[in-house]
Amino acid sequence: MLNANEEELTKPSEGSGPISEDSVLSFNLHPDGFRFVAYSWLVLTLGVGMVVTKIFNMGSTEDTGQWKHIDPTNNTLYNHFGYNNVCLYIDDLPAKYVTIWIAVLFITCYVAYLLLSLASYYLCEKRGKISSSTYNWCKATVIFDIIIVTYFIEVFAVHPD
Repeated sequence: MLNANEEELTKPSEGSGPISEDSVLSFNLHPDGFRFVAYSWLVLTLGVGMVVTKIFNMGSTEDTGQWKHIDPTNNTLYNHFGYNNVCLYIDDLPAKYVTIWIAVLFITCYVAYLLLSLASYYLCEKRGKISSSTYNWCKATVIFDIIIVTYFIEVFAVHPD
């Protein structure tokens, strides 16, 4: 039997009741915002790399001694594939010093997007919106994506030469 003090402690206060099985926690899950921010960081990474490389590495036709000169028509990418891609602008110093920090922000936001997407897939599977096999496929591709996007940091460690 409860005494008066214990009864007051167990009695719910007005406006808040005990949590019942009928209680529902509702929230909106929008992973696409993280994807937008991640891609924005990626574009900024490449843009900053382009600016830094053009200022410090393509300004003259000779090596200055401090930074290696980059010839856009005579480099490993151009010689191997016949054209350049945006990696040309983040492959050399000093661009690597700057862009690696921005790239880490890209990776962080993209992994957050992937994990929120996985949570969304999980909720869809639990509510019967997608099948278990579809959820398992989504889970496998999210794990693969996380491995691949975290490996992206390797572009700052290895030079194409």
